Amino acid sequence: MNCFRRSAGLLLPAFVLAAMVVPLRAQQGSILGPQDYSAVMVIHTGGKTIRQNVAKRGLKYRQIMQIPGRPPMTTLMMLDTHKMYMIMSPQMCMESPLGQMPPLAQLQQEAKKQGHVKDLGPATITVGGHSYATEHLRMTYTTKKGQTFTSDVWTANALHHFPVQIETPDGKTRITYQNIKLSSPSAALFIPPANCHSMGGMGRP
Repeated sequence: MNCFRRSAGLLLPAFVLAAMVVPLRAQQGSILGPQDYSAVMVIHTGGKTIRQNVAKRGLKYRQIMQIPGRPPMTTLMMLDTHKMYMIMSPQMCMESPLGQMPPLAQLQQEAKKQGHVKDLGPATITVGGHSYATEHLRMTYTTKKGQTFTSDVWTANALHHFPVQIETPDGKTRITYQNIKLSSPSAALFIPPANCHSMGGMGRP
């Protein structure tokens, strides 16, 4: 999944970006996924489970990571202004630059050229207690250096082919989505605290 982070040229968490840029069925949708949505993303890996509240509004992305035993941390990623904000508490916030992302049309073209989607047919799966009629897709992406990455993706028919489950072929890592809403999240969710300082400085009370 790190291939997507490299192809977009962004210093984003690999799992988050993988979930964002999974091409929808036959690559008909935007490479960044639905224009607007919110959901709970659940990552199962290494015997651990990590839950993240995620939201996307245009080119703005928000995640709240919840790791057992640790305080939640909010990350805002602004793909339009190429900035990222890490909010540890109302008094602690850091701002850092994101790498310049190529135009979306270029990314879309690269995904079509270097990616391959195999349709494995319809499948009914249960995610978060909900049953979905889905299309099971196997997505293979080959980097320019020849590295190949493969993920199985299940896109829900009733949710405009939103990828409700993503899994590596070995089954060691699985991402599922719950409480999916395809409406536009509030713009207020994507406003960073006024006390955010550049990386190397912390917000002050």
